Amino acid sequence: MKRICSLLALGGLAVVLAACSENQAASESTTASSAQSSSAASVTDVDSAEYQSASYPGLIEWQYASGRWCTAGTGFGAGSGEMKVTCAVAFPKGSPTVKNDVFVGEPNTIRLSKQGTEATIEEGGSTTAKRLAPDHRITIDGFSCTALTNDGIECSSGAAGFKVVGGTLTRSGIEIAPSTPDAPTSTTESSAPATDGSPMENYTEGTEPVAPGTLCGVSTGNTPVTVVSGRISCTDAIAVIDGYKALPNDGTYGSSNIRMYQGYNCATTTLGMVDDLGYTMRCSKGDIDLQVPKF
Repeated sequence: MKRICSLLALGGLAVVLAACSENQAASESTTASSAQSSSAASVTDVDSAEYQSASYPGLIEWQYASGRWCTAGTGFGAGSGEMKVTCAVAFPKGSPTVKNDVFVGEPNTIRLSKQGTEATIEEGGSTTAKRLAPDHRITIDGFSCTALTNDGIECSSGAAGFKVVGGTLTRSGIEIAPSTPDAPTSTTESSAPATDGSPMENYTEGTEPVAPGTLCGVSTGNTPVTVVSGRISCTDAIAVIDGYKALPNDGTYGSSNIRMYQGYNCATTTLGMVDDLGYTMRCSKGDIDLQVPKF
């Protein structure tokens, strides 16, 4: 509201100016306060129960953009029962390789805990989760995430947080060093190649250890398995993958069926991550890394 001050007499000039100044300041203060209240009121809080996962009890999941998802829970990829929020985000191309269970590659998700943010890699998230509309906020156990306009998201745990605006990720607070792939074992036994030391393409199910890079099983029509690293025969490599594939999958082990088989940590890559990772299944133990390649 504008206030017009009239100068009635020269002698009252100072009084009039002072009154005008006070009225203008009060008016600007009221306008600013109203704007802040309007901004705060524009964010709508939602009931997290409306975003409960249909597949994983206790897990909250939502989408904030097409193909971009977030989860919040205590155990789904979080470990130790601690609440964490994980969101799919785009990291710069060429970001350092990270490791999460058996998945290794450039990070594609950011994980938020009470301790800070951590770059990690996930096999994928729900593409059917309910969309969190722009300017809507979801709060779970002290964690808060607000969907932004133009397919953005902003999350905070109090001590740390992250924001995605225009596809660009920024982080605040403590940044936790990510898990990285184990350094390759340099022992003679694990690195010793079979025969002449060259990978043997389409090698049959022989019982002798093969060189890293050998693709087993294709020529005989069996499960194709690449021995990425370690010392193992094609016969044994195929047996590990086939044994893991034969395990009943009732959904108890998640969408990637992550579980142990004869000492190997095995997982099946979800459809959304096959192109990124280049394999459909993987089992690893020590320095032995077996993968079923994507064709």
